[in-house]
Amino acid sequence: MKKLPVPENISLRWELFRGFGMPELIRTTIITGIVLAGSILFCLFSTWPGKPMAATLAVILTIFICVNFYIKMDNNQSIYTFLKRGQRYHKEQQTFWYKREERIQYVSSESKTR
Repeated sequence: MKKLPVPENISLRWELFRGFGMPELIRTTIITGIVLAGSILFCLFSTWPGKPMAATLAVILTIFICVNFYIKMDNNQSIYTFLKRGQRYHKEQQTFWYKREERIQYVSSESKTR
């Protein structure tokens, strides 16, 4: 059987929209669920009159931030994967400790006495 080459801009995985597939959707759903539960508790126990608007805004803002944080851009990398790669790279780097000797030399000005 002959394999067909697939262009880079065509994804072979299921995506809700370009760059946002099932793993990203699951992460967003989990985080939004936590914020939604917190918003419901806030609405139940708060006496502030603007609580429904604040809770709704918090959930919508969470969805927006998560989608933008997890969506894969043109180079097939999201902000999340970029930060994880940077963290892994930082852990793998070697640390070199240099021993430095420091000498302090005081020079006094010579005064001419006549």
